[in-house]
Amino acid sequence: MDLSKNNIIRLVVVLLCIALAFVSLFVIAPKLEKASTYKGLTAQLDEKRESVAKLSLSMTALSVAVAAVPGDSTTPIADQIEDLNMYLLIAIGAIMIEKILLPILIGTVGFRIVLPVVAILTAIFIKTWSGRVLRWACTILVIGVLSGLLIPTGIYAGNKVDDALGAQKLLDKINKDIEEINKKNDEEAVDSEPSEDSSDEDKSFWDKIVNFGEEVGEKITGAGEELLEKAKVIMTDLMDAVVIFIISSCLIPIGVLLVLFWGIKVIIEALKDFIKVDTKVQLPSLLKKKEQ
Repeated sequence: MDLSKNNIIRLVVVLLCIALAFVSLFVIAPKLEKASTYKGLTAQLDEKRESVAKLSLSMTALSVAVAAVPGDSTTPIADQIEDLNMYLLIAIGAIMIEKILLPILIGTVGFRIVLPVVAILTAIFIKTWSGRVLRWACTILVIGVLSGLLIPTGIYAGNKVDDALGAQKLLDKINKDIEEINKKNDEEAVDSEPSEDSSDEDKSFWDKIVNFGEEVGEKITGAGEELLEKAKVIMTDLMDAVVIFIISSCLIPIGVLLVLFWGIKVIIEALKDFIKVDTKVQLPSLLKKKEQ
């Protein structure tokens, strides 16, 4: 293969790299930076956020119901429910961060920064055969690809954890139990209304008030004890649900991030051994100059 044809091939490759950089920068990146491009992934995040928000509202309702029971014995339970609710707010925040970072890491970082830079470095490498330039290009490409996989991988792993631990079934059970408590409270409120008895006709006005107070107090005390026992059972389910959502929404994405960082480090170390920066890279004879 003569020298002029070799140079033509290299020129074509350089032009293709430059064209790829412009297409990535001005055509692909604007589309991938739109949240509407990731409808499937954002729908999964929205579904999980709604589940966590629903659980948070249920916990608030339970806390109000428990706090309404006379006496101080229910105060620690109500306080503990509020503390657990704070962890759910953290989970909601983590879900929103994932939703925001999804188009940024893929569209902006991946196709507006990483791919154009890699394409330009590849063009420079074709011209110089520099091992240092090739290592830079490979390193940046690895970082870009793994960064783009961060959020989708975290969503997939989090959903698998939710399914394995039965998050949705547990959430449905908690909501059903809380609805039963609210229904029971409504029934007790109706039952606590004064009942007219023929024997009350002979009692004085103040005797009627005293008897009514005693009846209501007995009913409230009985309902309060039953509510307290039911709340203790629900608390166990609430703690399990909070742990599941914290794991799937916070710990799993952090774990995926650490694994990707480890993968980047391993690949970069491998590139250091495979590509030497102080030597010319030996490529197939198709792109090598003829020795004079």
